Amino acid sequence: MSAIVDSITYLRKKPRLLMAIFISILGGALLLDSLAVRHTPHFIGDKIIGFWSFFGLVGCLLMTKFCKGLGHLFIMQPTDFYSKNEKGEE
Repeated sequence: MSAIVDSITYLRKKPRLLMAIFISILGGALLLDSLAVRHTPHFIGDKIIGFWSFFGLVGCLLMTKFCKGLGHLFIMQPTDFYSKNEKGEE
């Protein structure tokens, strides 16, 4: 197997390590955001360090939940969907 597959397999067995890596990457992004040179703020979020990172994370999570709900509402079928159609029921 390739090194990437081995790495992914290893990380799947260690979810706490994967979470620690994820949180450290987010913390690093927040640190870099705090070191960035600020321009004249046009929006309230421009004044708050890390606001746009947090805004993007919350937006992504909300969009994921919304799309998952749409999928359950429109795409998923009951477990006996195919057996109903074989019997001629509607």
